Amino acid sequence: MATFKGYSSLAGEFSEPALFDKELARRDLLNHFYTRRGERLMSPLYGSVIWDILFEPMTEEQQEIIFSDAQRIVGQDPRWKLKEASIRSDTVGQTIYLDMLLTYVPSTSEETLTVAFETNTRGNNP
Repeated sequence: MATFKGYSSLAGEFSEPALFDKELARRDLLNHFYTRRGERLMSPLYGSVIWDILFEPMTEEQQEIIFSDAQRIVGQDPRWKLKEASIRSDTVGQTIYLDMLLTYVPSTSEETLTVAFETNTRGNNP
């Protein structure tokens, strides 16, 4: 029996919109990262600040902002715990990759999740 149940209309996939447990928690986390902070109506603190620093040089200060943002977002979802995070970018500096090792709390299983922040699109990753 599923503990969590939700729906997704990502990419217009309406034939099987129901998501359960870990897949739902994963989609909720990605939705949070793929939303620019301040973009959601009536929720100005929802979303990620990483979209605002895509064109900035990758300094230690920028990395700290990304790590803090990842900790904040994952910390707001009681289904996940952040164990490790690392940042990498492509050679032309147009994409930031946030690699995270997460623990799914209800089952204590671990999952690696990579979130790509690209300058030309948002939220196209699974």
